[in-house]
Amino acid sequence: MITLRISNSTRNSLLATHAQIANTPESRKRGLIGTTESNFQPGTGLFFPECNAIHTVQMSMLIDVLFIDMLKNRVQKLVQDAEPGCHFNTLIPKEVCSVLELPPGLIAISGTRLGDVVTILSSSHASQEELKGISSFWPQSA
Repeated sequence: MITLRISNSTRNSLLATHAQIANTPESRKRGLIGTTESNFQPGTGLFFPECNAIHTVQMSMLIDVLFIDMLKNRVQKLVQDAEPGCHFNTLIPKEVCSVLELPPGLIAISGTRLGDVVTILSSSHASQEELKGISSFWPQSA
């Protein structure tokens, strides 16, 4: 399974080392529904290519969300600690917009801001040091 390594190049911070890709109708519809905090830990994420709207209906946890203009590779909208039952969208056409869903608190911890440049690579490009040290970017779960 291909996963993604996603970083904020502007802030030199790591966002995910093994984000899943929601690239099938089923995975896009399901999203993070049924995922628990214990399964959505540091280093994980869910990337929706060609997507400009999401919802958190039927989810059981908070998430952080980045809307990324893929023509410019820049964060165009961010939502911190999105609660279950909400809808979010952006005016960017879905053909050039992608969405990255992340564990809650990651936007603040990574320092991500509007306009930051995001780099997306296959997770095989993540160094062993990054994979080993990923937990230093996030607080430990209770």
